[in-house]
Amino acid sequence: MLRFSLVVLFWTQRFVAASLLHGKDLELELQAEAEALSSKGIRVPPAPQPPLMFGKAGLVKRAWPELRFESVDVAKAKLRQSGVMNIYVLPPGADPAPTGFAVVNGTDQDVWLYPTGPSDLDILYEIPGRGLWHHNRLDPGWPELVGQEYLTAIDQITNDILGVTVLYGPAGQPRMLDLRLDRVYVDVTASGTVATIPFVG
Repeated sequence: MLRFSLVVLFWTQRFVAASLLHGKDLELELQAEAEALSSKGIRVPPAPQPPLMFGKAGLVKRAWPELRFESVDVAKAKLRQSGVMNIYVLPPGADPAPTGFAVVNGTDQDVWLYPTGPSDLDILYEIPGRGLWHHNRLDPGWPELVGQEYLTAIDQITNDILGVTVLYGPAGQPRMLDLRLDRVYVDVTASGTVATIPFVG
């Protein structure tokens, strides 16, 4: 235990000194002290090496919450400025995916924009993010979820729209009077399945 304490003390003192002094003289002094301890039967392990500097830098971004409620043309320009080139726009009612784009060839690096209408001046109701195509949910909503278990349906909705708030309750529940593009209503039957097409609003 005493030897271990001496070794720890030795290297602690050396590192403090090394932070104050630099150069060949310090290296020789440390080597001489290590040899002196070794001659007394105290094994001195080699000094720990400083960690190598990490030589890479970059940016990983999979979603752009700051572009929600921007117009399509502004969003496309900002995405291109940040180096994103594979940008696709899907207005409401455009089903299936836009002509000339094979959904099966999509990659999770594609960025899809989901606006409120067909014009480049229409705003994005959904946070742009990397991923595969899905319907623009302003039209048709989620017709495929009718009859599904409500928690499964909520998972699908939150996977489709980043940052969405899902309000669920008994079929015929009262609605908020304000229209919000980041909110979805789900009507649930007494047996826990989706009663009507979930919609944004």
